Amino acid sequence: MVSLFHNKAFLAMLTSFSTQFQLANKQFYYELIQSQYDLEVVKEATEE
Repeated sequence: MVSLFHNKAFLAMLTSFSTQFQLANKQFYYELIQSQYDLEVVKEATEE
């Protein structure tokens, strides 16, 4: 029985998935930070 982890194609797929997941995560956090920032700017603008 050959372990899945010895299968290069499986490893490549796993790596690719992991990379895409990290990129999606970064994008998510960036948008989260951006929306927080936008809220602060709007709050400051309405207080003036």
